[in-house]
Amino acid sequence: MVRLINSERIKLLDLDGTEDEINLEINSKKLKFTHGHNEWGRKKDKIKDFISMSQEFFDIWVHGHLHNFYQQEDDHSRMIVGVGCLQGRNNYAKGLGCATDASQALIVVREDGEVL
Repeated sequence: MVRLINSERIKLLDLDGTEDEINLEINSKKLKFTHGHNEWGRKKDKIKDFISMSQEFFDIWVHGHLHNFYQQEDDHSRMIVGVGCLQGRNNYAKGLGCATDASQALIVVREDGEVL
């Protein structure tokens, strides 16, 4: 669908699935995407710890692995977005005690850098 739209404002990343993380800069905001299997839990300072460990600053960290959606804001307008499982309930998720619906997220970064 994205290819059919042929919009200059929407970019499709052709990835081979072997990336441990993806780093993007969109309208002056730095975004990091990880699977999340190495970074779990909901500790309050999780994003600060992750920035410290990776030795790089980013504004938004998006990860999966938790099988449910959440968003957490932090100092300096930083944000963590946990994206749930794309297929939703299955036997594996049920065994973990996760019975949530499939979830996805859309993050809009305006030209002025404001995140919606």
